[in-house]
Amino acid sequence: GLVGKELVSQVLTNATRLEGELGVKLQIAGVARSKSMLLLPPAGDGALTGGAWPSGEAPADLTKLAEHVLAAAAASGGRALLVDNTASDAPAELYASWLAAGADIVTPNKRAGSGPYDRYERIRAAALQGGSLFLYEATVGAGLPIIGPLQVLRRSGDEVVGVEGIFSGTLSYIFNSWKPGVKFSAVVKDAKDKGFTEPDPRDDLSGT
Repeated sequence: GLVGKELVSQVLTNATRLEGELGVKLQIAGVARSKSMLLLPPAGDGALTGGAWPSGEAPADLTKLAEHVLAAAAASGGRALLVDNTASDAPAELYASWLAAGADIVTPNKRAGSGPYDRYERIRAAALQGGSLFLYEATVGAGLPIIGPLQVLRRSGDEVVGVEGIFSGTLSYIFNSWKPGVKFSAVVKDAKDKGFTEPDPRDDLSGT
């Protein structure tokens, strides 16, 4: 999708700079879309330059994709990082197994945090078991740094008594744009057209 292509573009564009500044070498080992995936050879991510989707794709299989990324990380002596840019429950169901296997997860997907609480507890426990990171800052507040600062406050001994606000960028846009005489559906459509909503705006409106 568009978000995935942009992420790949940013990784490829900034990989050399990040290696120089942080000593972290980023390599893309595989990419997937809704129905197909590409498992890349070592140092093969240049084939994705310019949003390209090279030949050799296979049917999408998130378990196989994760196994490939984990194997690539082990072979290079690095860490596996899985980025979920979807709004789907399917990847969220696999987070626990990925984290337990030692893969870090970065996601704007709200499903893990707003779905069944027992699944969320399994995800957190799996992260501890695998010594992995589960990073989900972009799931609320239109990507503004909210979760991280709150976690730091709690770890430093502060007690968070309450947090108030509208933590959905979509709802914030809708409430600030909805004027008398304007149909609610028109405002939602405008927000979707501008890329503020989830692929299905009902996910935002229902509190997902």
